[in-house]
Amino acid sequence: MKTIMLVDDDPHIIKALTEHIHWSSLGLRIAGTASNGLDALELFHRLHPDLVMTDVYLPGMTGLEVTQALRKEHPHLPIIILSGYDEFENARAAMRWGVNHFLLKPAEVEEIESVLRDVLLEQDVRERHERLERTYKQEIGRVLPYLRKHFLHELLTTRYRADELPDERISYVGIRKGSPVRAISLQLNRPGFLTRMKERDWQLLRYGAADIIQETVKEQVPHMPDCQIEIVDYSDRVFVLLLFAENGYLEQVQSLVERMIDQIFTYLKLELSAGIGSVKGHLCEVMDSYLESREALEAAEFQGGRRVYRYQSSEGVESSVTDYSLLLRQWNEAWVDIRPDLAEEVCMAPYS
Repeated sequence: MKTIMLVDDDPHIIKALTEHIHWSSLGLRIAGTASNGLDALELFHRLHPDLVMTDVYLPGMTGLEVTQALRKEHPHLPIIILSGYDEFENARAAMRWGVNHFLLKPAEVEEIESVLRDVLLEQDVRERHERLERTYKQEIGRVLPYLRKHFLHELLTTRYRADELPDERISYVGIRKGSPVRAISLQLNRPGFLTRMKERDWQLLRYGAADIIQETVKEQVPHMPDCQIEIVDYSDRVFVLLLFAENGYLEQVQSLVERMIDQIFTYLKLELSAGIGSVKGHLCEVMDSYLESREALEAAEFQGGRRVYRYQSSEGVESSVTDYSLLLRQWNEAWVDIRPDLAEEVCMAPYS
Protein backbone atom coordinates (compact mmCIF):
# COMPACT_ATOMS: atom_id res chain seq x y z
CA MET A 1 0.00 0.00 0.00
CA LYS A 2 1.35 3.45 -0.96
CA THR A 3 1.55 6.30 1.53
CA ILE A 4 0.57 9.97 1.40
CA MET A 5 1.53 13.01 3.48
CA LEU A 6 -1.08 15.75 4.11
CA VAL A 7 0.04 19.35 4.68
CA ASP A 8 -2.41 22.07 5.78
CA ASP A 9 -2.43 24.65 8.57
CA ASP A 10 -6.21 24.22 9.07
CA PRO A 11 -6.80 21.24 11.42
CA HIS A 12 -10.42 20.96 10.19
CA ILE A 13 -9.18 20.31 6.64
CA ILE A 14 -6.78 17.62 7.88
CA LYS A 15 -9.60 16.04 9.94
CA ALA A 16 -12.02 16.11 7.00
CA LEU A 17 -9.49 14.58 4.61
CA THR A 18 -8.56 11.92 7.16
CA GLU A 19 -12.14 10.87 7.91
CA HIS A 20 -14.02 11.30 4.62
CA ILE A 21 -11.61 10.03 1.97
CA HIS A 22 -11.76 6.24 1.51
CA TRP A 23 -7.99 5.83 1.67
CA SER A 24 -7.89 2.02 1.91
CA SER A 25 -10.08 1.56 -1.16
CA LEU A 26 -7.62 3.76 -3.06
CA GLY A 27 -4.70 1.66 -1.91
CA LEU A 28 -3.35 4.54 0.19
CA ARG A 29 -2.40 5.07 3.83
CA ILE A 30 -1.76 8.41 5.53
CA ALA A 31 1.90 8.38 6.56
CA GLY A 32 1.70 11.66 8.49
CA THR A 33 0.43 15.24 8.57
CA ALA A 34 2.10 18.66 8.91
CA SER A 35 0.76 22.16 9.57
CA ASN A 36 3.62 24.28 8.16
CA GLY A 37 6.14 24.12 5.36
CA LEU A 38 9.27 23.54 7.45
CA ASP A 39 7.69 20.70 9.38
CA ALA A 40 6.45 19.23 6.10
CA LEU A 41 9.99 19.02 4.69
CA GLU A 42 11.34 17.47 7.89
CA LEU A 43 8.48 14.96 8.00
CA PHE A 44 8.94 14.04 4.36
CA HIS A 45 12.63 13.24 4.82
CA ARG A 46 11.74 11.10 7.83
CA LEU A 47 8.77 9.19 6.36
CA HIS A 48 9.48 9.20 2.59
CA PRO A 49 5.81 9.08 1.50
CA ASP A 50 4.86 8.15 -2.07
CA LEU A 51 2.53 11.18 -2.56
CA VAL A 52 2.14 14.66 -1.08
CA MET A 53 -1.03 16.77 -0.84
CA THR A 54 -0.39 20.32 0.37
CA ASP A 55 -2.09 23.68 0.82
CA VAL A 56 -0.54 26.77 -0.83
CA TYR A 57 -0.56 29.26 2.06
CA LEU A 58 1.38 27.78 4.98
CA PRO A 59 3.38 29.28 7.86
CA GLY A 60 7.16 29.29 7.41
CA MET A 61 7.20 28.13 3.78
CA THR A 62 4.41 28.19 1.24
CA GLY A 63 3.18 25.02 -0.38
CA LEU A 64 4.82 26.13 -3.65
CA GLU A 65 8.16 26.58 -1.89
CA VAL A 66 7.80 23.13 -0.35
CA THR A 67 7.00 21.77 -3.81
CA GLN A 68 10.07 23.48 -5.27
CA ALA A 69 12.33 22.02 -2.55
CA LEU A 70 10.94 18.50 -2.96
CA ARG A 71 11.15 18.62 -6.75
CA LYS A 72 14.90 19.26 -6.64
CA GLU A 73 15.48 15.99 -4.79
CA HIS A 74 12.55 13.93 -6.10
CA PRO A 75 11.63 15.02 -9.65
CA HIS A 76 8.99 12.30 -10.06
CA LEU A 77 7.25 12.67 -6.69
CA PRO A 78 3.46 13.09 -7.23
CA ILE A 79 2.33 16.37 -5.61
CA ILE A 80 -1.27 17.65 -5.37
CA ILE A 81 -1.95 21.29 -4.50
CA LEU A 82 -5.12 21.95 -2.47
CA SER A 83 -5.79 25.68 -2.23
CA GLY A 84 -8.65 27.88 -1.03
CA TYR A 85 -7.76 30.73 -3.37
CA ASP A 86 -8.70 30.68 -7.03
CA GLU A 87 -5.67 32.53 -8.28
CA PHE A 88 -4.17 32.00 -11.71
CA GLU A 89 -0.64 32.75 -10.49
CA ASN A 90 -0.82 29.91 -7.99
CA ALA A 91 -1.86 27.45 -10.68
CA ARG A 92 0.80 28.66 -13.09
CA ALA A 93 3.55 28.45 -10.44
CA ALA A 94 2.34 24.99 -9.40
CA MET A 95 2.46 23.68 -12.97
CA ARG A 96 5.91 25.18 -13.48
CA TRP A 97 7.24 23.00 -10.67
CA GLY A 98 5.58 19.88 -12.01
CA VAL A 99 2.56 19.67 -9.72
CA ASN A 100 0.34 16.84 -10.91
CA HIS A 101 -3.02 18.42 -10.00
CA PHE A 102 -4.33 21.69 -8.61
CA LEU A 103 -7.57 21.45 -6.57
CA LEU A 104 -9.63 24.31 -5.15
CA LYS A 105 -11.27 24.28 -1.73
CA PRO A 106 -13.89 23.27 -1.00
CA ALA A 107 -13.43 20.16 -3.13
CA GLU A 108 -15.93 17.31 -3.17
CA VAL A 109 -14.82 13.93 -1.83
CA GLU A 110 -15.54 12.32 -5.20
CA GLU A 111 -13.37 14.93 -6.96
CA ILE A 112 -10.45 14.40 -4.56
CA GLU A 113 -10.69 10.62 -4.87
CA SER A 114 -10.85 10.88 -8.66
CA VAL A 115 -7.71 13.01 -8.68
CA LEU A 116 -5.93 10.58 -6.37
CA ARG A 117 -6.85 7.66 -8.65
CA ASP A 118 -5.47 9.55 -11.65
CA VAL A 119 -2.24 10.37 -9.84
CA LEU A 120 -1.80 6.76 -8.67
CA LEU A 121 -2.45 5.50 -12.20
CA GLU A 122 0.11 7.91 -13.65
CA GLN A 123 2.62 6.83 -11.03
CA ASP A 124 1.95 3.16 -11.74
CA VAL A 125 2.42 3.67 -15.48
CA ARG A 126 5.70 5.54 -14.89
CA GLU A 127 7.00 2.87 -12.50
CA ARG A 128 6.10 0.10 -14.95
CA HIS A 129 7.88 1.99 -17.71
CA GLU A 130 10.97 2.40 -15.52
CA ARG A 131 10.97 -1.32 -14.70
CA LEU A 132 10.72 -2.17 -18.39
CA GLU A 133 13.60 0.18 -19.16
CA ARG A 134 15.76 -1.39 -16.45
CA THR A 135 14.94 -4.88 -17.68
CA TYR A 136 15.61 -3.85 -21.28
CA LYS A 137 18.99 -2.35 -20.38
CA GLN A 138 19.96 -5.50 -18.49
CA GLU A 139 18.92 -7.77 -21.35
CA ILE A 140 20.41 -5.62 -24.11
CA GLY A 141 23.64 -5.49 -22.11
CA ARG A 142 23.85 -9.27 -22.46
CA VAL A 143 22.62 -9.46 -26.06
CA LEU A 144 24.39 -6.46 -27.59
CA PRO A 145 27.87 -8.06 -27.80
CA TYR A 146 26.32 -10.97 -29.72
CA LEU A 147 24.46 -8.58 -32.04
CA ARG A 148 27.68 -6.65 -32.69
CA LYS A 149 29.66 -9.81 -33.53
CA HIS A 150 26.85 -11.05 -35.79
CA PHE A 151 26.68 -7.69 -37.55
CA LEU A 152 30.45 -7.60 -38.15
CA HIS A 153 30.44 -11.20 -39.39
CA GLU A 154 27.73 -10.21 -41.87
CA LEU A 155 29.87 -7.33 -43.13
CA LEU A 156 32.64 -9.82 -43.96
CA THR A 157 30.34 -12.15 -45.88
CA THR A 158 27.67 -9.87 -47.38
CA ARG A 159 28.22 -6.92 -49.66
CA TYR A 160 26.14 -3.94 -48.55
CA ARG A 161 25.50 -0.59 -50.17
CA ALA A 162 26.13 2.50 -48.09
CA ASP A 163 22.42 3.27 -47.91
CA GLU A 164 21.78 -0.20 -46.46
CA LEU A 165 23.85 0.63 -43.37
CA PRO A 166 22.06 3.51 -41.63
CA ASP A 167 23.91 5.39 -38.90
CA GLU A 168 21.30 4.33 -36.36
CA ARG A 169 22.06 0.63 -36.87
CA ILE A 170 25.82 1.19 -36.71
CA SER A 171 25.53 3.23 -33.52
CA TYR A 172 23.13 0.74 -31.93
CA VAL A 173 25.65 -2.10 -32.10
CA GLY A 174 28.41 0.16 -30.78
CA ILE A 175 30.49 0.69 -33.92
CA ARG A 176 32.14 4.04 -34.59
CA LYS A 177 30.44 5.94 -37.38
CA GLY A 178 32.39 7.41 -40.25
CA SER A 179 35.81 5.99 -39.31
CA PRO A 180 38.03 4.35 -41.95
CA VAL A 181 38.27 0.60 -41.41
CA ARG A 182 40.95 -2.03 -42.00
CA ALA A 183 40.67 -5.83 -41.80
CA ILE A 184 43.42 -8.12 -40.50
CA SER A 185 42.98 -11.88 -40.91
CA LEU A 186 44.64 -14.14 -38.33
CA GLN A 187 44.91 -17.75 -39.45
CA LEU A 188 45.85 -20.60 -37.13
CA ASN A 189 47.91 -23.36 -38.70
CA ARG A 190 46.61 -26.77 -37.67
CA PRO A 191 49.48 -29.12 -38.62
CA GLY A 192 49.08 -32.77 -39.48
CA PHE A 193 49.68 -34.18 -36.04
CA LEU A 194 47.01 -31.86 -34.62
CA THR A 195 44.43 -33.05 -37.12
CA ARG A 196 44.63 -36.43 -35.40
CA MET A 197 43.87 -34.89 -32.04
CA LYS A 198 40.48 -35.12 -30.54
CA GLU A 199 38.30 -32.18 -31.48
CA ARG A 200 38.01 -31.24 -27.83
CA ASP A 201 41.80 -30.79 -27.60
CA TRP A 202 41.89 -28.63 -30.72
CA GLN A 203 39.07 -26.46 -29.47
CA LEU A 204 40.93 -26.01 -26.19
CA LEU A 205 44.01 -24.77 -28.07
CA ARG A 206 41.84 -22.55 -30.22
CA TYR A 207 40.19 -21.08 -27.12
CA GLY A 208 43.64 -20.34 -25.73
CA ALA A 209 44.61 -18.56 -28.94
CA ALA A 210 41.42 -16.48 -28.84
CA ASP A 211 42.17 -15.50 -25.25
CA ILE A 212 45.70 -14.37 -26.16
CA ILE A 213 44.35 -12.33 -29.08
CA GLN A 214 41.78 -10.61 -26.84
CA GLU A 215 44.27 -9.83 -24.08
CA THR A 216 46.84 -8.47 -26.54
CA VAL A 217 44.25 -6.17 -28.10
CA LYS A 218 43.13 -4.99 -24.65
CA GLU A 219 46.71 -4.11 -23.73
CA GLN A 220 47.37 -2.24 -26.98
CA VAL A 221 44.19 -0.17 -27.29
CA PRO A 222 45.22 2.45 -24.68
CA HIS A 223 48.30 3.20 -26.83
CA MET A 224 46.16 3.81 -29.93
CA PRO A 225 43.90 6.79 -29.13
CA ASP A 226 40.69 7.34 -31.11
CA CYS A 227 40.81 3.71 -32.21
CA GLN A 228 38.31 0.84 -31.92
CA ILE A 229 39.35 -2.77 -32.49
CA GLU A 230 36.75 -5.51 -32.86
CA ILE A 231 37.57 -9.24 -32.93
CA VAL A 232 35.41 -11.43 -35.17
CA ASP A 233 35.45 -15.19 -34.64
CA TYR A 234 35.19 -15.94 -38.33
CA SER A 235 35.79 -19.70 -38.64
CA ASP A 236 37.47 -22.68 -37.00
CA ARG A 237 40.94 -21.40 -37.95
CA VAL A 238 40.43 -17.70 -38.71
CA PHE A 239 39.92 -14.64 -36.53
CA VAL A 240 39.50 -11.21 -38.05
CA LEU A 241 40.52 -7.94 -36.45
CA LEU A 242 38.60 -4.88 -37.61
CA LEU A 243 40.39 -1.62 -36.92
CA PHE A 244 38.30 1.57 -36.88
CA ALA A 245 40.52 4.66 -36.76
CA GLU A 246 41.20 7.92 -38.56
CA ASN A 247 44.91 7.20 -38.26
CA GLY A 248 46.04 4.17 -40.26
CA TYR A 249 48.14 2.81 -37.35
CA LEU A 250 49.77 0.37 -39.77
CA GLU A 251 53.05 0.04 -37.84
CA GLN A 252 51.25 -0.31 -34.50
CA VAL A 253 48.94 -2.95 -35.98
CA GLN A 254 51.85 -4.93 -37.36
CA SER A 255 53.62 -4.79 -34.00
CA LEU A 256 50.41 -5.86 -32.26
CA VAL A 257 49.93 -8.86 -34.54
CA GLU A 258 53.59 -9.90 -34.28
CA ARG A 259 53.20 -9.97 -30.50
CA MET A 260 50.15 -12.22 -30.87
CA ILE A 261 52.09 -14.54 -33.15
CA ASP A 262 55.00 -14.84 -30.70
CA GLN A 263 52.79 -15.43 -27.66
CA ILE A 264 50.57 -18.03 -29.34
CA PHE A 265 53.64 -19.96 -30.47
CA THR A 266 55.36 -19.61 -27.07
CA TYR A 267 52.41 -20.75 -24.98
CA LEU A 268 50.47 -23.02 -27.35
CA LYS A 269 53.09 -24.09 -29.92
CA LEU A 270 50.66 -23.07 -32.68
CA GLU A 271 51.70 -21.10 -35.74
CA LEU A 272 49.68 -18.02 -36.58
CA SER A 273 49.92 -16.11 -39.86
CA ALA A 274 48.39 -12.71 -40.49
CA GLY A 275 47.26 -10.82 -43.59
CA ILE A 276 46.63 -7.08 -43.45
CA GLY A 277 44.16 -5.51 -45.88
CA SER A 278 44.18 -1.87 -46.95
CA VAL A 279 42.21 0.92 -45.30
CA LYS A 280 38.69 1.51 -46.61
CA GLY A 281 36.71 4.71 -46.23
CA HIS A 282 33.30 3.22 -45.44
CA LEU A 283 31.98 0.29 -43.44
CA CYS A 284 30.31 -1.16 -46.54
CA GLU A 285 33.83 -1.68 -48.01
CA VAL A 286 35.15 -3.72 -45.11
CA MET A 287 34.50 -6.90 -47.11
CA ASP A 288 37.05 -5.72 -49.70
CA SER A 289 39.66 -5.12 -47.02
CA TYR A 290 38.95 -8.57 -45.61
CA LEU A 291 39.36 -10.24 -49.03
CA GLU A 292 42.64 -8.38 -49.45
CA SER A 293 43.82 -9.68 -46.09
CA ARG A 294 43.01 -13.25 -47.18
CA GLU A 295 44.84 -12.70 -50.46
CA ALA A 296 47.86 -11.50 -48.51
CA LEU A 297 47.63 -14.69 -46.40
CA GLU A 298 47.98 -16.86 -49.48
CA ALA A 299 51.68 -16.00 -49.44
CA ALA A 300 51.98 -17.78 -46.11
CA GLU A 301 51.08 -21.11 -47.69
CA PHE A 302 54.51 -21.41 -49.31
CA GLN A 303 56.59 -18.94 -47.32
CA GLY A 304 55.88 -20.29 -43.86
CA GLY A 305 53.79 -19.30 -40.92
CA ARG A 306 54.38 -16.94 -37.99
CA ARG A 307 54.66 -13.96 -40.29
CA VAL A 308 52.65 -10.85 -41.14
CA TYR A 309 51.81 -10.21 -44.78
CA ARG A 310 50.55 -6.88 -46.06
CA TYR A 311 48.29 -6.75 -49.05
CA GLN A 312 49.92 -5.28 -52.13
CA SER A 313 48.04 -4.60 -55.33
CA SER A 314 49.55 -6.43 -58.30
CA GLU A 315 48.88 -3.48 -60.61
CA GLY A 316 52.14 -2.10 -61.99
CA VAL A 317 54.27 -4.68 -60.16
CA GLU A 318 56.51 -6.72 -62.44
CA SER A 319 57.35 -9.41 -59.91
CA SER A 320 56.23 -9.99 -56.36
CA VAL A 321 56.13 -12.56 -53.62
CA THR A 322 52.57 -13.39 -54.64
CA ASP A 323 53.73 -14.14 -58.18
CA TYR A 324 56.28 -16.68 -56.91
CA SER A 325 53.70 -18.22 -54.62
CA LEU A 326 51.48 -18.81 -57.64
CA LEU A 327 54.37 -20.39 -59.55
CA LEU A 328 55.16 -22.65 -56.59
CA ARG A 329 51.55 -23.72 -56.41
CA GLN A 330 51.47 -24.53 -60.16
CA TRP A 331 54.76 -26.42 -59.85
CA ASN A 332 53.40 -28.45 -56.94
CA GLU A 333 50.19 -29.26 -58.83
CA ALA A 334 52.23 -30.38 -61.83
CA TRP A 335 54.20 -32.88 -59.72
CA VAL A 336 51.00 -34.13 -58.10
CA ASP A 337 49.63 -34.83 -61.56
CA ILE A 338 52.93 -36.55 -62.47
CA ARG A 339 53.73 -33.93 -65.14
CA PRO A 340 57.51 -33.39 -64.78
CA ASP A 341 57.65 -31.69 -68.18
CA LEU A 342 55.10 -29.09 -67.06
CA ALA A 343 56.81 -28.69 -63.67
CA GLU A 344 60.12 -27.94 -65.42
CA GLU A 345 58.35 -25.41 -67.66
CA VAL A 346 56.80 -23.65 -64.64
CA CYS A 347 60.14 -23.66 -62.79
CA MET A 348 61.93 -21.98 -65.69
CA ALA A 349 59.20 -19.39 -66.28
CA PRO A 350 60.76 -16.61 -64.14
CA TYR A 351 64.03 -16.81 -66.09
CA SER A 352 62.58 -16.78 -69.59
